[in-house]
Amino acid sequence: MDQLPIIDISPLYGTDTQAWQAVATQIDSACREWGFFYIKGHPITAERIEQVQSAAKDFFARDAAEKLRIDITQSTHHRGYGAIATEQLDPSLPSDLKETFDMGLHLDANHPDVLAGKPLRGPN
Repeated sequence: MDQLPIIDISPLYGTDTQAWQAVATQIDSACREWGFFYIKGHPITAERIEQVQSAAKDFFARDAAEKLRIDITQSTHHRGYGAIATEQLDPSLPSDLKETFDMGLHLDANHPDVLAGKPLRGPN
């Protein structure tokens, strides 16, 4: 394979669990071989994608002090802004030269998974 995989995730919106497994297998393979993949067959409109891209451009264009108000290193649930050289995929190598904004499934502070201390669970 000489280009990033394009995975049709439309079966995930159906009830055929065998089709779900086929999509999961494709995602697993793409992540192991490439680390990235494209998706198609989702219900997200082009307009919504443009809105999200615009919001991201606006956020990352802000000054560092404003972005650091939600510093990921101060988050107990790994949420918020990651400055350049804050993260690294391999601890034996130099930090990554990228900015990030991490969020996840929003769970209130009193959710059972949050209270149980399960990793990466909590409010955004």
